[in-house]
Amino acid sequence: MSSPSQDDQYDVYPVHLGDAASMNEKFVSWLFRFNDVLDVDKLHLALAQLLEHGDWRKLGGRLHRTSDGKLELRVPRRFTSEQPAVAFTKQDFSSMSIGEHSLAKHFPEPRDVAYSQSIAGDMDFRSLAVPKGFPSNMKQFLATQAPQIALLTTSFKDATLVSVVWPHTLFDGVGLTHLLHAWSLQLAGKDDEIPRVLGAREDALDALETDAQAATGTFAGPKLVSGLNLFLFIVFFLWHRLFYRPRDTRMIFLPRAAAEAIYGEAKKHSGDAFITQGDALSAWVVQRITAAEPAPHPVTVMHLVNGRGRLSCLADGRAGVYLQNIVSTAFCHLGADVIAGASVGAIAVESRRQVAAQTTEAQMTLLLRRVRESLRRGKRAQLEFLETLRSRVVFTNNLTRAAYVQTADFGPAVVRRGEEGEEGEERRNPEGTMVNYLHLVVNGHITATDNFYIIGKDHGENYWLMVTVSDKAWTRLDESIASLGKKC
Repeated sequence: MSSPSQDDQYDVYPVHLGDAASMNEKFVSWLFRFNDVLDVDKLHLALAQLLEHGDWRKLGGRLHRTSDGKLELRVPRRFTSEQPAVAFTKQDFSSMSIGEHSLAKHFPEPRDVAYSQSIAGDMDFRSLAVPKGFPSNMKQFLATQAPQIALLTTSFKDATLVSVVWPHTLFDGVGLTHLLHAWSLQLAGKDDEIPRVLGAREDALDALETDAQAATGTFAGPKLVSGLNLFLFIVFFLWHRLFYRPRDTRMIFLPRAAAEAIYGEAKKHSGDAFITQGDALSAWVVQRITAAEPAPHPVTVMHLVNGRGRLSCLADGRAGVYLQNIVSTAFCHLGADVIAGASVGAIAVESRRQVAAQTTEAQMTLLLRRVRESLRRGKRAQLEFLETLRSRVVFTNNLTRAAYVQTADFGPAVVRRGEEGEEGEERRNPEGTMVNYLHLVVNGHITATDNFYIIGKDHGENYWLMVTVSDKAWTRLDESIASLGKKC
């Protein structure tokens, strides 16, 4: 008897052009801390059941590289114990509290004052965030034919850690928001409220381009350098890595009062210009990074931008959700003359001005079309962001609107409600919701250049940031953090 064909065994979904970009062939982990004891088997079952809904099934597929080198997703016609929708692993330390575990006791948590804490080196939380033996690269992962999503839970007698690991070819950060929301609905038995997945088989971003129409127009952001100038830029970039290499990744906790103090100070120097709290926090970090330089130095800050709600080719969010990478970039170039003595408010205003100019639909369409044309030619995505040869590059991503802390509601899985906070202080988060989370890259923190994530707000309106910068920049940041403690 002949073996079943692939069509009989699997339902094949495409991996869209932007998802398949080589820069997405990395694995990310999101480690969520809950201060309740959760039924982790119930969590797993709800996630597996969600992946039986319509095109949510795509998330349960196995990545496969075809003979022409392209990625596709093969979803089992029926999920079984041999071919599950999710790779589930659980660790049980329920005989001890989280405060008794040698590593978990160091998980950053809210305090009364601002502080920074390393999550690298001895404080690397990957043993709680990534299943043991998880592949370190895409080639190894493809060979395992494992589900795309790995769920790792760690149970204590007073808390639960829940980690979700996936290849970035699956979707972007907003895709995770949609997953957490739908997972929560499934857990609550609200199947009829689970949103429909849009664009699972046809890439909605294809509407941005046609083969016969080349991308034209002028990009509003900083300009790309090439030839000798590009060579010189690389030399300066490597020089910076040698003397200002990011060495430590830390979480920064800013109590509500501290975050408001930074925003208030920025507003004093922003004139009549509109800036957000996120603008102020980003500018604060950038200013501290540049203050570590012996002399003012030009900086280009690269921002990730969510395309949902900005591109008319995407359906209204009420029609369903897009589970793919719909991300563009915007660049803020700050010359040495701007950096010299610039206030946080001045940097925030200039950053918002440049980013706003680059995130109109016309500008985002232009940039995304150019990137997609490069990808169709089999090249890496080409981005225009180098204003000067000596420009230092800083990467940032503001995840506040992704609202993971506020989106996940695992209340139906609570077995035992957690106690109050430290020293008996009143609990601030609703039952079944997370306290905070860590974002980790499976292979290690990004250290090619300075980078920071605004992780977002917790239920106490406190801000969390994840920052990777040089020791010299950390000295400046810690000085500022200490100063905030005195003011608030």
